[in-house]
Amino acid sequence: MEDRTGGGEVEGAGRGLTDSGGQQRRQGEQVLGSSQAGEPGRRGPEDGATEQAGELTRSEYEECLVRARGLLGRSRGKSPSRRTIAPDGVGERGRPTPEQKLLILDAWQRSKLPATEFGALVCVRASTLYAWRRRFQDDGPAGLADRVRGRPSGSRLPEPTKRAILMMKQAHPEWGQDRLSALLMRTEGYGASPGAIQRVLIEAGYKVEELPTSPHEPKPTRFERTRPNQMWQTDLFTFLLRRENRRVHLVAFMDDHSRFIVGYGLHASASGALVREVLEAAIANFGAPEELLSDNGTQYRTWRGTSAFQKLLAREGIRHVVARSHHPQTVGKCERLWETVNREFWERAHPQ
Repeated sequence: MEDRTGGGEVEGAGRGLTDSGGQQRRQGEQVLGSSQAGEPGRRGPEDGATEQAGELTRSEYEECLVRARGLLGRSRGKSPSRRTIAPDGVGERGRPTPEQKLLILDAWQRSKLPATEFGALVCVRASTLYAWRRRFQDDGPAGLADRVRGRPSGSRLPEPTKRAILMMKQAHPEWGQDRLSALLMRTEGYGASPGAIQRVLIEAGYKVEELPTSPHEPKPTRFERTRPNQMWQTDLFTFLLRRENRRVHLVAFMDDHSRFIVGYGLHASASGALVREVLEAAIANFGAPEELLSDNGTQYRTWRGTSAFQKLLAREGIRHVVARSHHPQTVGKCERLWETVNREFWERAHPQ
């Protein structure tokens, strides 16, 4: 296309020139020029000139620019970051359709203008023009179609993993997503998180059912003394002799550190005197402990005053530690002893 400026190119698009009178002439006027007044034009041909090798006549060039602005619903004098209301035929949210992008690219290519200058005329950023051109060169007109933004919806697990999840769920409806995830992790290539498994099940038609939950009991606090005779535990257990229809009571004193039974006694009654008798025998054999842990049984303490058992402990210099009411876990070592005795001795004997 013939350059009729005769004295070099004018300033770039969108910047404008300021003359001595302070008036600013916009870049669009510089490009189009004025052939009637004899002013030099930028690169647009004069009216009546013929199209040569893909070039546009001046009237066609003006019509192309006006049409490009109309497609985008923008004005030449506005900032590229601002948009007016889109006319009919413009895409969603004022975005140009693929057909309109193609016409704008065609007008840009035939105008021979740099992207910055042409973008200022049609209020499209130069980076956007370059992106449209690159997508058109790579994929053709299909590359100008609007692309889906954000991550794709639905599960992205491989199809074999989805089928494995659904088959396992059908075979075991009671299994939850955590158990299914744990089983899939055992096989290489089939791993899936519980959240991904939940998405697969929801897509297959399963519904998430919110079940009421109850607060968990606090975890038991474990303790153990560091040396023997630092603490003893004591408790009673009752056995029923069905043949004779009477009960027998087993009392035991256990060292908290070693689990060694320092004293025990099997009696027909659970009186406090018999419990004190067993304690005195254990002290005579192994010495007195520093502390003694028991429950709130009447053999060990009383609700009023001081029991005979506590008086015995005071004489021996033993500190009495009492467990919380209705909490047998405190003397859990003795409770575990009764379970062992019941399983390995009492159930084998089967007394009638």
